[in-house]
Amino acid sequence: MKRKEMSLRDYHNSLKNGAEYLWVCGIGYPTGCDFRNNLEESESMEYCDLNEIIDQLGLWDLNGIVDQNNRWEWDGAGNPVDHQGNSILNIKAMP
Repeated sequence: MKRKEMSLRDYHNSLKNGAEYLWVCGIGYPTGCDFRNNLEESESMEYCDLNEIIDQLGLWDLNGIVDQNNRWEWDGAGNPVDHQGNSILNIKAMP
C-alpha cells in the first residue's frame, strides 16, 4: 500500500469511527501523552473525547503520512504547542 499524505482532520474523517488513539510527545511535562477516544463517562483519565483534545491543541490542520498499517504520523511541519506552551515534537493517530 502506498503511503498517503493528508491532514489529521481528513484522516479522522476517513475512518468509520474516527481516530480512536492519539499519541502526543513534546518538551516539558508530560513528555508523552496517550489519549484513547471514549465518549462514555469513565472514571479513568485515560479516556476522553479525542475531538476535544485535538481542538484544544489545534492539531486538525497538521499534515501527516498514513502508513501501510493505516496509522497517521505528523510530518513535522508547523509549530504546534501543548496547553502549557511547550513544543510538540511528535504526533501519531490510529484507528
